[in-house]
Amino acid sequence: MKIAFFDLQSFEKDFFLRANKSFGHEIEFIEARLNRHTALLAERCKVVCASARDTLDGPTLTQLKSCGVELIALRSTGFNQVDLNCSANLRIPVIRIPAYATAAVAEFAVSLMLCLSRKIHLAHHRMAVGSDSLEDLVGFELQGKTVGIFGTGKTGSAVARILSDGFGCQVLACDPVENLLLSQQQTVQYVKAGDVFRYSDIVSLHLPLTPATRHWVDREAISAMRSGSMLINIGPSALVESSALIAALKSGQVGFGGMDLFEEQEGIYFQEADGERLQPEAIRKLISFSNVLITPHQAYLTRENLSRIAEVTLSGVSSFEKGDTLENVVRPEMVRAGQWLNTA
Repeated sequence: MKIAFFDLQSFEKDFFLRANKSFGHEIEFIEARLNRHTALLAERCKVVCASARDTLDGPTLTQLKSCGVELIALRSTGFNQVDLNCSANLRIPVIRIPAYATAAVAEFAVSLMLCLSRKIHLAHHRMAVGSDSLEDLVGFELQGKTVGIFGTGKTGSAVARILSDGFGCQVLACDPVENLLLSQQQTVQYVKAGDVFRYSDIVSLHLPLTPATRHWVDREAISAMRSGSMLINIGPSALVESSALIAALKSGQVGFGGMDLFEEQEGIYFQEADGERLQPEAIRKLISFSNVLITPHQAYLTRENLSRIAEVTLSGVSSFEKGDTLENVVRPEMVRAGQWLNTA
């Protein structure tokens, strides 16, 4: 089948081309992001492969339908970029990548904790300018600390196990659907959201973005946190209210911040920095803090995961072409907007 790949990064292409040798699809790479203005570029393509940055709203999906597109294959686990009700009405199935990067993302989350707690990023910059001074590099150990985890799906559970088994941390968790295995193994103790903020030295977010979880960490939540505690966000950037975080970093209420995404990243996400033109005010402020570490959505970025993404995506297209039952289909009822409303 002919597949239109929108917004494919250069480092992704080789993985898809290599994997496609086993599938034999016709691939067309389109540099532009997918939206209502670029959808017509998919003309004569039966499948559109979209990234997390593409916009698949009603007008875009309608345009794709008129072009003859029969399947949307997302190169992401999340599906916030898709109007699922519209895709269902247009009878365009949407498939996604299931949780494919569990180990990589969990390792990355703990790496941020270690880097910040031991001030490794500051030491590196100091050595780069020719200084070996140890002043202000005193850190703290993870062993024995209390870590609060919001969201104990595959990634959150993996982080909990690393911290509990590997570092001897006490792990508090909050999730409307408890992982009974974690509880039985005494890896985590499930508590209310307020207690996670109140008693944790480190708070780590592993939540989906829904209307209920947007700005999950806001001014009120931050005020409940231990003074000087660490906030790690490997989930969607909008889980954290950036203005509230900046104020808390200034006051010292939040002592450390590690983020693989940030709220005002539209327009610079996956792009190389090109001066002040690409730096929103919030990003400049966050980067200015020596106790903040920001990375450009690279937690998943390993050779192993890029290979999995290509294999799963192309396999899904082949299943559709053969008329087989599709796996990893995204449906409107999967949006669980109210699930987190009663956890505080």
